[in-house]
Amino acid sequence: MGATRRHHIANYSIHLLGDRLFSSFEYHGDDLAADLALMAADEATQAWWKLTGPCQQPVQETVPGEW
Repeated sequence: MGATRRHHIANYSIHLLGDRLFSSFEYHGDDLAADLALMAADEATQAWWKLTGPCQQPVQETVPGEW
């Protein structure tokens, strides 16, 4: 089972609209912040972010610390 399912996330999808990449998902748990923190601590998730992070940049509308 992948990290998304282990942390109560279903129907995760990634979309490209022009030059903007965005995602959507359904959450079926009780504590989204806790589940996202656990998923962020997952080794496979961290490895994926290390590979894909350099391919992304925040949009101009983000505030400091927001991705």
